[in-house]
Amino acid sequence: MPRSPGGWTADTIQQRARFFGYHAKYFGLCRLLLHPDIRIAYEAYLSHERDMRQRLLEHRGRPLREWKRLFYLDHRLEPTRKNILTSPYIKPEFSNNWYWSRGPHLSRDGGEFNLSLLDCLAEIEFTPYARYPQHYFTTIPLREVLENLLLKWTVFHDGDALGLCVINCNIISLLEQREETPCRILKMANFQPRFRRLTNGIIPTLFQGPSSAGSERYPGDSAFFEREMPTIQLHLLDLEEDGFSARNVPSIAIHLPTIGDMLSHED
Repeated sequence: MPRSPGGWTADTIQQRARFFGYHAKYFGLCRLLLHPDIRIAYEAYLSHERDMRQRLLEHRGRPLREWKRLFYLDHRLEPTRKNILTSPYIKPEFSNNWYWSRGPHLSRDGGEFNLSLLDCLAEIEFTPYARYPQHYFTTIPLREVLENLLLKWTVFHDGDALGLCVINCNIISLLEQREETPCRILKMANFQPRFRRLTNGIIPTLFQGPSSAGSERYPGDSAFFEREMPTIQLHLLDLEEDGFSARNVPSIAIHLPTIGDMLSHED
């Protein structure tokens, strides 16, 4: 099959797979020669289809109209041709593999419920970084973080909600492959309030940048993550904008490593 993936549309890739046919009786005799990009596309599509089937199984017994159309799809693939879809779809983008909340204060309780969720970490010992002792860290099972924190974390900004949903789906898929995956938790500034000014009601930048004296002095908040495991930063914020202020608002930032980074660490 010398053809390239063309427009990288998932439904076209799936339809092309009909050439596999019914070869179970003599499968060991079959040889398939593919364009390298087509092989990548089929591997990506297979992950998508397995995830979609699993989500459908989880939704069994409920009306299909209530099923959230949230698909695990490689960033190179499109679900179908754009003129086919009657409803728009969104592919969330993360900055340098980071997700972070832009509107943690947009709730009736100003984030108090999310703050109460952090009680699950109260008995866990955190250690200060040797070089940057203002930040504290610990490592606990990712499954505990997902069930006790991330699945319960409330967000009221549309972009935050979509991004967190995608993060949680990725984590669930990761745990299905590696149940014992650890997670690094960081209390930024030891969870002491840090000031952020809002722009049009949201946080334009959560992370403190590198030191003006150079990144060697302080590399910036976004540099604090682990390549071989998911990282969650906990921030406590004092927020202000003209005529508005909010104090002690919790926010999270989540970094997911690439599968390649995790596998290379295992090797």
